[in-house]
Amino acid sequence: MLNFEEIRPMDALPVIGIVGTRHPSAYGLNMAQKMGFQIARCGAAVVSGMAMGIDAMAMRGALTGDGQVIGVLGMIAGVFTLTLAFPVLTR
Repeated sequence: MLNFEEIRPMDALPVIGIVGTRHPSAYGLNMAQKMGFQIARCGAAVVSGMAMGIDAMAMRGALTGDGQVIGVLGMIAGVFTLTLAFPVLTR
Protein backbone atom coordinates (compact mmCIF):
# COMPACT_ATOMS: atom_id res chain seq x y z
CA MET A 1 0.00 0.00 0.00
CA LEU A 2 1.43 3.36 -1.01
CA ASN A 3 -0.09 6.65 0.02
CA PHE A 4 1.39 9.79 -1.48
CA GLU A 5 -1.35 12.09 -0.26
CA GLU A 6 -0.16 15.69 0.10
CA ILE A 7 3.43 14.85 -0.86
CA ARG A 8 5.09 16.81 -3.63
CA PRO A 9 6.43 14.87 -6.61
CA MET A 10 9.42 12.82 -5.47
CA ASP A 11 11.74 14.31 -8.08
CA ALA A 12 11.21 17.76 -6.52
CA LEU A 13 11.57 16.64 -2.89
CA PRO A 14 14.94 15.74 -1.38
CA VAL A 15 14.57 12.74 0.92
CA ILE A 16 16.75 11.75 3.89
CA GLY A 17 16.31 8.47 5.74
CA ILE A 18 16.77 8.26 9.49
CA VAL A 19 16.72 4.96 11.33
CA GLY A 20 17.97 3.99 14.75
CA THR A 21 17.47 2.02 17.89
CA ARG A 22 14.16 1.55 19.68
CA HIS A 23 15.98 1.97 22.99
CA PRO A 24 17.95 5.23 22.62
CA SER A 25 19.56 7.39 25.25
CA ALA A 26 18.09 10.78 26.13
CA TYR A 27 20.88 12.34 24.05
CA GLY A 28 19.97 10.15 21.07
CA LEU A 29 16.29 11.14 21.30
CA ASN A 30 17.18 14.82 21.52
CA MET A 31 19.55 14.65 18.54
CA ALA A 32 17.07 12.68 16.41
CA GLN A 33 14.39 15.30 17.01
CA LYS A 34 16.80 18.15 16.23
CA MET A 35 18.01 16.42 13.07
CA GLY A 36 14.45 15.81 11.87
CA PHE A 37 13.57 19.44 12.52
CA GLN A 38 16.62 20.77 10.67
CA ILE A 39 16.09 18.43 7.72
CA ALA A 40 12.51 19.69 7.41
CA ARG A 41 13.58 23.33 7.65
CA CYS A 42 16.06 22.71 4.81
CA GLY A 43 13.21 21.50 2.61
CA ALA A 44 13.77 17.75 2.66
CA ALA A 45 11.44 14.95 3.75
CA VAL A 46 12.33 12.51 6.53
CA VAL A 47 11.84 8.83 5.68
CA SER A 48 11.70 6.33 8.51
CA GLY A 49 10.27 3.04 9.65
CA MET A 50 8.13 4.86 12.24
CA ALA A 51 9.25 2.64 15.13
CA MET A 52 9.44 3.96 18.68
CA GLY A 53 12.74 5.62 19.56
CA ILE A 54 15.01 7.34 17.04
CA ASP A 55 12.63 6.86 14.09
CA ALA A 56 9.65 8.40 15.90
CA MET A 57 11.62 11.34 17.29
CA ALA A 58 13.13 12.19 13.90
CA MET A 59 9.67 12.20 12.36
CA ARG A 60 8.27 14.25 15.22
CA GLY A 61 11.04 16.80 14.72
CA ALA A 62 10.27 17.00 11.00
CA LEU A 63 6.58 17.53 11.67
CA THR A 64 7.41 20.23 14.22
CA GLY A 65 9.46 21.93 11.50
CA ASP A 66 6.43 21.84 9.16
CA GLY A 67 8.15 19.24 7.01
CA GLN A 68 7.06 16.17 5.10
CA VAL A 69 7.49 12.67 6.52
CA ILE A 70 7.30 9.34 4.74
CA GLY A 71 6.73 6.24 6.85
CA VAL A 72 7.82 2.87 5.55
CA LEU A 73 5.80 0.32 7.47
CA GLY A 74 6.97 -3.27 7.44
CA MET A 75 4.81 -6.34 7.18
CA ILE A 76 5.49 -9.87 8.39
CA ALA A 77 3.93 -12.51 6.15
CA GLY A 78 0.97 -10.27 5.33
CA VAL A 79 0.34 -9.22 8.94
CA PHE A 80 0.37 -5.46 9.39
CA THR A 81 0.79 -3.99 12.86
CA LEU A 82 0.60 -0.36 13.98
CA THR A 83 1.58 -0.97 17.60
CA LEU A 84 5.00 0.66 17.40
CA ALA A 85 4.02 3.24 14.81
CA PHE A 86 0.90 4.47 16.63
CA PRO A 87 2.50 7.43 18.51
CA VAL A 88 3.77 8.92 15.24
CA LEU A 89 0.60 8.13 13.25
CA THR A 90 -1.54 10.03 15.74
CA ARG A 91 0.43 13.24 15.02
